[in-house]
Amino acid sequence: MVPLLFQSMREDGELTTFDLLMAGGLSGFAAWAPSYPQDVIKSCYQNDISYKSYGQVFKKLLKTKGPKAFFNGIAPAMARAFPANAATFFAYEMAMKAMQ
Repeated sequence: MVPLLFQSMREDGELTTFDLLMAGGLSGFAAWAPSYPQDVIKSCYQNDISYKSYGQVFKKLLKTKGPKAFFNGIAPAMARAFPANAATFFAYEMAMKAMQ
């Protein structure tokens, strides 16, 4: 069963270029959203040698800046994630189609 988002299939059952790009872009959003806080913690840990563990980074960020600290900079990451994942997904699908 095809999700409602992809109801614009061609008559031959193939997804359109737009659908492939949207699927890739939206999956990029879906991949980054839950993993972004871990990326913030990792980046802080890598950039400050005074931290001894990831747990210490987590506690300090939460205490000093609150929960919003874990989502600082998410907009540029999402702006990059959509086109990068859309292009990757599209290229993969086209390569698989060419190899059939």
